[in-house]
Amino acid sequence: MSLRSRLAAVERRLAPLRETPVVIVIRGGLHANDPAFATAGGQRWERAPDESFAVFKMRALAEATAAGESFLIVAGC
Repeated sequence: MSLRSRLAAVERRLAPLRETPVVIVIRGGLHANDPAFATAGGQRWERAPDESFAVFKMRALAEATAAGESFLIVAGC
């Protein structure tokens, strides 16, 4: 069984149990700033220059939830 099919199986098991998407925050690389964008499915959200990380994450989470997404990935410099 491939890694992709295993991940798909885990996603199917987790999705019905959650009302909101699982949030995955990726930090690292060669920058010291908080992540600047988020993706869920085919959607992408950019963090405004004056927007705090907490507000950005909540905004992206609310929009991903409304779109019925299972996972939200917050990352980027």
